[in-house]
Amino acid sequence: MQLLVWFAIVMAVVYLGSCYFHPYMKCPRCNRSKESHSTTFKGAFGKCRACGGVGHSVRFGAKILGRK
Repeated sequence: MQLLVWFAIVMAVVYLGSCYFHPYMKCPRCNRSKESHSTTFKGAFGKCRACGGVGHSVRFGAKILGRK
């Protein structure tokens, strides 16, 4: 049981370290295309609402650490 707790603590530290040095991930909605395509009109598109048209978003751990 104690080994499992230590493993969880080590994994949390590794994840937060990764979030500190790499705070961004690709946008889950647009997948870095930066566009949102209309489902109603075939050729219509605009900026992705999830990422604001930048193609990436901030990771959960980076938000906890206050990185952007």
